[in-house]
Amino acid sequence: MLGLILVNSLILTMTDRFDEPRESVLGVLLFIVGNVFTVIFALEALVRMVAMGVWGHPHAYCQDSWNNLDLVIVVAGLLE
Repeated sequence: MLGLILVNSLILTMTDRFDEPRESVLGVLLFIVGNVFTVIFALEALVRMVAMGVWGHPHAYCQDSWNNLDLVIVVAGLLE
């Protein structure tokens, strides 16, 4: 998963937020790849929630601050 985060970070550095993503082939490709990474990270958070449980015990997903940060980032990516 760390490799996917690094690749996604590289993709984000290549994206120009002030241009329309569909103006060039590279823009379209970066837009699609960014959305694919967002879906992958959302699925990862969902699987971890199902596996760990969301609340109710000390090892639940939302009991860990890093998981909460991850969830905020994933939701922000989905709302983008």
